[in-house]
Amino acid sequence: MAVTAVSASLLLSPFAAADPGSPSYELGKQSIANAARQGPLHVTDLPGYCDTLLGWELKSGQIAAVESRSEFIAGCEDEGRVLLAGQ
Repeated sequence: MAVTAVSASLLLSPFAAADPGSPSYELGKQSIANAARQGPLHVTDLPGYCDTLLGWELKSGQIAAVESRSEFIAGCEDEGRVLLAGQ
């Protein structure tokens, strides 16, 4: 029964519900890919980095707005894991 509860909580978590086709998710992927093009990523806290990256992108005007902060961060994290593994 405990395993079922843990499985259910993982399925219902915000990141499990991320839509890889959403505009916010794609913006997150693009933003971290752009950051990686400027030089190697030195990231120890990927969720925190992605949240900070969103703030920078909004403040600089690179991104006008996102529909979903959690989708942006999920896309950024997914692409960030791929990029970090390839460094």
